[in-house]
Amino acid sequence: MNRNRRIQLLVITLLLVFVLSACSSGGTSMYEQPIGAEGGWGWLQWIISQIAEFTFWISLKLGGNYWLGLVAVTLIVRSAGWPIYSKSNAMTLNMQQAQPELNRIQEKDKVRQDELSQKKQ
Repeated sequence: MNRNRRIQLLVITLLLVFVLSACSSGGTSMYEQPIGAEGGWGWLQWIISQIAEFTFWISLKLGGNYWLGLVAVTLIVRSAGWPIYSKSNAMTLNMQQAQPELNRIQEKDKVRQDELSQKKQ
């Protein structure tokens, strides 16, 4: 991916975070009604409400800006999931490096279509 494309994706992502976090200086609180007040999804609802409470708490600590709380929680979650992301990226890189060799093997055994040859491949 070229550099200009990455910059465009970053700008679009930041704009979406800003717009979708409903940043406004309106008179009503965004946190008047808890998530899932009319019901929920059991234990998943509890996790969602804890994340919402944490996001609201961080937002208050960062000057009452909800979008800053969302960015902070996003960074915390991404940091916590870093080992999983790095392993996934490493496996993707390994597959990209092995792809030319796999293509060469498939091209070599293209004429053989029997089951034994396919297993060997």
